[in-house]
Amino acid sequence: LRTRASMATSRFLKLFSDSVEKLGIPRSSAVAIGVSGGSDSIALTHLARQAFKEVVSITVDHRLREESSEEARRTAEIVKKIGVDEHHTVALDWGGQIPQTKVQEHARTKRYSAMLEICREKKIPALMTAHHLEDQIETFIARFFKSSRVEGLACMRAESSWPSFPETILVRPLLDWNKESLVRVCEEGGYEWVEDPTNSGDVYHRSRVRKVISQNPHIKPGVIGLIDTCGLVKDKIRDIVSKVFSSSGYVRINRTYGYAYVDVAGICSLESAVAYRVLGLLMQFIGATSKSLKHKHYMSIMKMFQNPYRSKTATFMKCTITPQPHNFLFTRQAPERDHRVQTPISVGETICWDRRFEISLHPLRDERGDLIETRRRKFFVRHLLTNDHWFAKFGVRKVRSYGLPNEHVRGGLPVIVDERGKVVIIPLFKFIDKTAGVACECQYKPERNLEAVVTEYITCNMIPTDK
Repeated sequence: LRTRASMATSRFLKLFSDSVEKLGIPRSSAVAIGVSGGSDSIALTHLARQAFKEVVSITVDHRLREESSEEARRTAEIVKKIGVDEHHTVALDWGGQIPQTKVQEHARTKRYSAMLEICREKKIPALMTAHHLEDQIETFIARFFKSSRVEGLACMRAESSWPSFPETILVRPLLDWNKESLVRVCEEGGYEWVEDPTNSGDVYHRSRVRKVISQNPHIKPGVIGLIDTCGLVKDKIRDIVSKVFSSSGYVRINRTYGYAYVDVAGICSLESAVAYRVLGLLMQFIGATSKSLKHKHYMSIMKMFQNPYRSKTATFMKCTITPQPHNFLFTRQAPERDHRVQTPISVGETICWDRRFEISLHPLRDERGDLIETRRRKFFVRHLLTNDHWFAKFGVRKVRSYGLPNEHVRGGLPVIVDERGKVVIIPLFKFIDKTAGVACECQYKPERNLEAVVTEYITCNMIPTDK
């Protein structure tokens, strides 16, 4: 007869196997486990070792406390007893500059990047973490007190991805498990675990939230229901946002110069949560930035939409918004005079300038096909200035079917100059000084195109703060 302990262990393993099966992860594949040393991650490692063919465990030593290295060493010993195929301990390098604020956020970013880098090197398709039901509740409470929007209150999803590592999915198979069950898994397996003293202290905001929840256990059922509801709303918002960009016609992108026209009436007809995300994603794309749109700036933009004739040009997130009666113009912000940077480019070199334009410089040939001597050796790329407009118009006059775009668009476009600052090429306006002996190819190829920005928003679970 089996003992009660062995029966309980079998039940936990069956529950775990059912969870990963629902997530569509083949048991024959390799998985990585993020192991902090706590009971949650030790239990996950134990269950994964029995469920998957190959398990690689990863422990990150944050080096924020004196005891962290010893804790990482003890964790390595525990997972080796469990019998993982491979274990890695990664010590974070802060470069002598540990942040004084938002320490946990910075540590989290560095931790995930370190673990996912190992997954990329080992070609492991899934990284599992041991977030459980109490973690979900803590996340909801913490985000609620920070005035998070409904998408943030949906908390963690069972599957998501990290923007810089799309080839590896983040899996949280224990979101329906409570802490008590995971402690039992460790006890029945005979495994010790490492307690992080910061979990019970009051230094970090999450630790204080954890203490409030432990003192008020009656709030848990209600919070779980709210998380589920917010999750449904979140999925609906993302579905509508995707349709707005793909088929509504509310946003029209010019893929030569990288600007957009926004249908004011169309955006104003959307629900506030949808309009906020549409504008935020569009401005991330136009401004070539990963920052999120602050809610107060969103409100300012909506006021501009409601009073287009009284509004003035405004700039948010490196994006300049120019009021027009029906379609507002969104362009890349031109840098201030004191912040204009010249990027060097050599003949034969291809660079991505301003994270938006792919520019290649190559020798110019005459009508016979012979190379023209390059008299000036050093060339640079900078933004188009007001003084350059004469050259732009000169180039346009030579091509009758060509026209100059809006002045706000022009300020974000590239110009090739020599070491004396003389304009050599304005690639998008057909102007070229052939005496320089070089030609240029320029194409709008942003590091993250609009489709990638929207897809990243839909597939990733990382909701940046909007405060």
